[in-house]
Amino acid sequence: MGLITKLLPYRNTPGLRRVIREVLYLYGCDIPPEVKFGKNTEIVHRGIGLVIYPKVTIGDNVTIYHGVTIGRAIRSGDIGETVIGDGAVLSAGAVITIGPEGRKIGAGAIVGANAVVTKDVPTGEVWGGVPARKLEKHRPIPVQ
Repeated sequence: MGLITKLLPYRNTPGLRRVIREVLYLYGCDIPPEVKFGKNTEIVHRGIGLVIYPKVTIGDNVTIYHGVTIGRAIRSGDIGETVIGDGAVLSAGAVITIGPEGRKIGAGAIVGANAVVTKDVPTGEVWGGVPARKLEKHRPIPVQ
């Protein structure tokens, strides 16, 4: 478990807010206190370059790699809520654009490296490319 992952639960703790904000700054992370994280969310590679818009809720057991951006697709106007479902994976450099309608990444979905997501990603699908599109249905590897 990385440093950023360990610090996330304490972001709003009095006395630690500023220290954590400075650590996030050193790693190039922009994670506002309004972002809601589920249990066991993992930020990989110290979250270097991670940018998340405030109206985002991230589910349980989500893995987010470095360089991910979850942010506005429009310059002005209100944008909707965005939900990253339980067990989703956002690979390195992925961009999730948020418009007025918000965005939903389904549970267990995988967004490939450097993909640019402009639509909702259904549960359990693998998406990649620019703009991102469905590549396949995710097939979990059986545990033996």
